[in-house]
Amino acid sequence: MKTTPPHTTAIRRTILALLAGIAALLATAGVAATAHADTGGRYPSAPMRGVDGGAGPVKGSNFSPSDRPYVISNDFAGIEYTFGIPGDWSCGAGSSVVSANGEATCFEEGTTKTTAAGGLVAYQKCAESRCTTTDVKRATSQLRVDREAWRAVDETTWYAEQSGTLNGVRKVRVAVAHVFHTADGEHGVAFAQFDGPPSKRGELLKIINSIRANTPR
Repeated sequence: MKTTPPHTTAIRRTILALLAGIAALLATAGVAATAHADTGGRYPSAPMRGVDGGAGPVKGSNFSPSDRPYVISNDFAGIEYTFGIPGDWSCGAGSSVVSANGEATCFEEGTTKTTAAGGLVAYQKCAESRCTTTDVKRATSQLRVDREAWRAVDETTWYAEQSGTLNGVRKVRVAVAHVFHTADGEHGVAFAQFDGPPSKRGELLKIINSIRANTPR
């Protein structure tokens, strides 16, 4: 995966400030990238499931070929699965919200206070030969989502959605958790959370669906 040097300190501070504002939704703490990496978007050469424009496995729609999503390769920032982000997004290793085996902060570039969107993607390896309900709860409890908001999609997948107003700006938050097997046979939990204006809900759901589509049971 191609990376480029970090942006200047001033730009990084601006990005971190935007992310902190997004994640303060519903009176919660924010996410902050420890580093900014241009993930290089290896579309369409890198294989990725769920780029057909059809109904997504969680909620809403998948990315379509015309979206040309960037492919975040397996093992980026310790995350043991591949997933896609919109072409005008970037991901950086690390998160101030969760502590897991793999974690990244992803965000849309070139936004304003009212249009900013971003969140986190994470991976947690399960200690036993299979993931338990306790493993899933340990992962989802780190996300800034009310426990009562979670709904089962299937026997291995859970989805949550909430909305609220921050400094006069309406925001929506979507989150997912999924138990799966990694390419090398490990058992783990993929989990993620994204915030943005209601107009970008569909885009956020495409990322959620991409995570689920690329973490087969």
